[in-house]
Amino acid sequence: MNKEAFIAKSENGQIIQKTRLEPNIDNLVGRSRKSCMFTLNSTRVSREHCIVSYDRSTGLFLITDVSTNGTFLMNGKRLEKGIPFTVNPQTEVYFSDPENKVIFLTE
Repeated sequence: MNKEAFIAKSENGQIIQKTRLEPNIDNLVGRSRKSCMFTLNSTRVSREHCIVSYDRSTGLFLITDVSTNGTFLMNGKRLEKGIPFTVNPQTEVYFSDPENKVIFLTE
């Protein structure tokens, strides 16, 4: 499982923003350009919205919501704040509303 991991944002099926995740390190995602390694420009996204890590040994991503407005799976299930949630590559989640959708990738 020596794949590289990425978080990406797409619009109309095209990836417009893609950032590599260092394995086994907590990465902040949110609106703050000062503290987050992946940023989304939306007032509905918290300054520090969630923590994402990639476990290279299992090939899975771990997402921990730390936001005000929530982190959701695409089926609408809201992740419990402060509780790590494991997802597979190709999983899409959104922050506060579906316009703030990202996908977790491995290559």
